[in-house]
Amino acid sequence: MNKFPEMRALRYFLAVAEELHFGRAASRLHVSQPPLSQQIIQLERLLDCRLFDRDRRSVRLTPAGRTLQHHLQRLQGDLQHALSHTQAVARGEEGELRVGYSGSALYAEQVLDAMARFRAAKPGMQLRLVEGVTTEHVQAVSHGRLDLAFVRGRLTGAPSGLRIDVLADERLVVALPVKHRLASRPSLALKSLAGEAWVGLDRRLGTALGHLQDELLASAGLPTQLSMEAGSTHALLGLVCAGMGLSLLPSSVVAQPSKHLRVVPLRDRSARMPLCLISARPASMPIQAFLEASGLKA
Repeated sequence: MNKFPEMRALRYFLAVAEELHFGRAASRLHVSQPPLSQQIIQLERLLDCRLFDRDRRSVRLTPAGRTLQHHLQRLQGDLQHALSHTQAVARGEEGELRVGYSGSALYAEQVLDAMARFRAAKPGMQLRLVEGVTTEHVQAVSHGRLDLAFVRGRLTGAPSGLRIDVLADERLVVALPVKHRLASRPSLALKSLAGEAWVGLDRRLGTALGHLQDELLASAGLPTQLSMEAGSTHALLGLVCAGMGLSLLPSSVVAQPSKHLRVVPLRDRSARMPLCLISARPASMPIQAFLEASGLKA
């Protein structure tokens, strides 16, 4: 069969198959009987088989007609499910939300609480989490590869089509080994850390945290070379605990106590790092659903 039947012909067939009466089927479809009969005849010619045995007193489905009815009813159910699923995805009740995050962002309570509230409110939605650095996530959200992202850093020069919500402006702290000579200080100025060894995230990653540490050390007149580099925030904390050097981190990253680590607040006013949520503007329904369910919508 080279030509596919028109949807109208299949709809007319189903009505006759369910009513087993051309007059009642025509009334149900709000059409006159002759066009209905003509559609059934054309469908039988297209399929090259009889779908109904009919005489003046009755209309009966042929085996071929019963087979077509069975398949069309199943397709009708699948179509209704597809339409309902499409509407649910459009409302942000089902489907997938692509969420980017920078490694240190997952230490922030605002981020963890937002995700937990969203999952509780929208159990039909799947969160696909993508780790990366701030610059990558800004571009991914801007070009539609991600729906939203939790990132660190000052987003100067971000594309105009993005919505940027600052969730926190976190104070940076100095992370030190517990036995370091400065570990008991109530606060520290960066200039007082001359001569210390520093560890940081691998510069090839291009993280906002790494850039900020370099910027702050340079502004205080301190060298920016690193004694060791780490591939993740977790590994970076391990290097500090092992005594390989000091590091600058947002306060939420080192909020959990450790017997091997001490954190000391910085007195420098510029030692702060924003935690931001970026999303596309205008927001799609799934993004709006996330903002509302997570409690982040202004």
